[in-house]
Amino acid sequence: YTGLTKYYDTWYYVEQGRLNWGYTGLTNYYGTWYYVEQGRLNWGYTGLTKYYDTWYYVEQGRLNWGYTGLTNYYGTWYYVAQGILNWNYSGIVQWNNENWRVTNGVATEKVASHIVCIDAGHQAYGMSQKEPNGPGSSVMKAMLTTGSAGIVTRQPEYELNLAVALKLKAELLNRGYQVVMIREDNNCPVSNAQRAVYANNSGAEIFVRIHANGSANTSVRGAMAYGPSSANPYMASNVTAASQSLTNTLLNKFCATTGLLNKGVLLDDTMTGINWCTIPVTIIEMGFLSNPDEDRLMATDSFRTVMARGIADGIDAYFGQ
Repeated sequence: YTGLTKYYDTWYYVEQGRLNWGYTGLTNYYGTWYYVEQGRLNWGYTGLTKYYDTWYYVEQGRLNWGYTGLTNYYGTWYYVAQGILNWNYSGIVQWNNENWRVTNGVATEKVASHIVCIDAGHQAYGMSQKEPNGPGSSVMKAMLTTGSAGIVTRQPEYELNLAVALKLKAELLNRGYQVVMIREDNNCPVSNAQRAVYANNSGAEIFVRIHANGSANTSVRGAMAYGPSSANPYMASNVTAASQSLTNTLLNKFCATTGLLNKGVLLDDTMTGINWCTIPVTIIEMGFLSNPDEDRLMATDSFRTVMARGIADGIDAYFGQ
């Protein structure tokens, strides 16, 4: 017999019929792995232990397959995924409400968590009332429109925008960001200016507005992005410069990830949702709903996931991650 046996209130490790006081490590007893230290089951131990060539996470004497997070072992913090120390992982890990940079399984430093505000453009119905095009502007524009729709699928733009925005939220959270959402359903009677002001006051560092494009020419395809010009009369010069950097970086990464044609950046000072911003802002036009091929592509869940990842890649690049 080799395994555990109980004597009075203590469990001991027996090997080939003899109690082995020298054994420290894991042993299996009726399907559960336990941690033994110097021949006794140690219910008080929580931490790492090596079994053959793999390090496992033990919690109160039992191997915990469900644990994913950091653990300290002799002064060094390691990343555990599903009970096993993951030497292959490098990235950002959220643990105890903090973000840690992990390199090859070792947590090397705490990192500041960037805050991103996401606006899924439009909503289920428009708002025809007027609002100033920018602070102090005499030019009045409709508060909100419903957007376009797929030429083949008839998918409303506002639904597509939200689907990608929610995937982007999940992707950014997974990468260690904090996320503020303008809307998480299709009933959001908040105007373009109000959305910008909300983003300004949210604590976010950047404002990413998600849209899809349309054209009378059904052959037009590709992704493009909007940002403010350097002559924008409503925004501070440092905000316009940062917005242009964000717009270029995000579009380039988006197109690299998705494979969509890069139609370039358009600097436009007529966008209410840009002009009211006091933080860096961009509008990404993901593709053309008026193009049959791109309409069908953007209707698939798999490509929506790719588009969300492309936007996240652009945000990473902007923040230098």
